[in-house]
Amino acid sequence: MMNKTYDAYINDILDQSDLIKWIEGQPHNVFSEAAKLYDEESIYPKELMDEIGKSRLYSLYIGGKYNINDRIEYYGALNRIAREFPSLAALVAVQTAFVIFPLLEFANEDIQKRYLEPLLNGEITGAFASFENQTAYSLSRMSTTAKELGGKYRITGTKNMVSNADNADFFIVVSKMENQQLGFFIVDRDTPGLIVKERLDMDGRKAFPVFPVEFQNIVVPLDNYLSGDLPGLEMLKLTRKKLKKAVSFIALGMSKGLMDLGVSYLKKDRNLGKPLIANFGVQEELSKLHIDLTALNTTLQRVAIENLDDEVNVAHIKYKSNELALMMAETFLRLSTGSGAQNQADFSRYYRDAQMLLNFAGSSKSQIKIISQMWQ
Repeated sequence: MMNKTYDAYINDILDQSDLIKWIEGQPHNVFSEAAKLYDEESIYPKELMDEIGKSRLYSLYIGGKYNINDRIEYYGALNRIAREFPSLAALVAVQTAFVIFPLLEFANEDIQKRYLEPLLNGEITGAFASFENQTAYSLSRMSTTAKELGGKYRITGTKNMVSNADNADFFIVVSKMENQQLGFFIVDRDTPGLIVKERLDMDGRKAFPVFPVEFQNIVVPLDNYLSGDLPGLEMLKLTRKKLKKAVSFIALGMSKGLMDLGVSYLKKDRNLGKPLIANFGVQEELSKLHIDLTALNTTLQRVAIENLDDEVNVAHIKYKSNELALMMAETFLRLSTGSGAQNQADFSRYYRDAQMLLNFAGSSKSQIKIISQMWQ
């Protein structure tokens, strides 16, 4: 590897990946058409998620903890899927960072056998239930509680925004325990008192829907508690950090997809005048976006190869990748104004996905707060 650039090293691995070949070998409109249905009507891409679940992708995520090639292949797959269907890549990231990771790191062998193994075989899916209004990492503001009663835990509360809740077979629920620490609990979908409520209307955006989930005095066995070796708050921070890294690669892939789609649109012949790309002002905007995209790509290549995991570094790439995806979506949406329904629809969909990613696993403001700790 020392004799190769990061780019050449990564490309050699991805060129040999059967998973990448499967993604790129799909008919041209498979991902884009599924993305439109998900964006416009919230139709869950079950067939694609089932195929991904049966592929090597989830196993690559586990192997990536120690193996560079597996890690590069995992992030490369997220990146490639996100070029056409960012929300699908986000659904995959939820399964890996928010479900597989805590099961792998904090669960005992019995729980792993009951939940992790069938998940890796594509037989079941999970969801991560942690977010409450304004809670973030604040223990004092978390209202969902877990009390030990007679050899079981009783959980009461509401999680306001749970992605994949309508399709999950089980939930990993973060609750405040009697010792005022956080606890992670496995809760099966059919547990009495677990209620998935109506999907939230997120400013008219249907892509990547989220749902409130109520836990009305539900009872779970002691064995469903993920003890781990860390305090619950640290477990939560670590889990969210893993998702932030995945979202950064998704945003990078989305930006690459937007650049390809945008350049293709700008090169089209117009009824009156030259193609828009012939305009120097447009070329200048494209050049600035390309510079930022190239710099971000180089940064994330290093993150993938070296497995950089520092909290400030993760906050930095999360901020930069999300801001670039949103800026690129806004630019092409503006440049395509008045160009016709199809062009507008394509760029509008990416714009909505960019907004979704911006606050996924922490807003830009929260990333700035983490970075600013260097000077406190």
